[in-house]
Amino acid sequence: MNEANIEVKLALVRDAKYWYILEPEYDEMVANLIIILLQSLELKDEAIRVSSKF
Repeated sequence: MNEANIEVKLALVRDAKYWYILEPEYDEMVANLIIILLQSLELKDEAIRVSSKF
């Protein structure tokens, strides 16, 4: 992920949401990785929204 461009990173976030990976019933470690990714992209509001579910 460190070498991926912004479009690939955003696609990962989109797909995680689409496939219900960002739901409380799913793996919390994966959600934490998505939160870290959002923060690295300076999408702090989105990171807060995702983290509020967990």
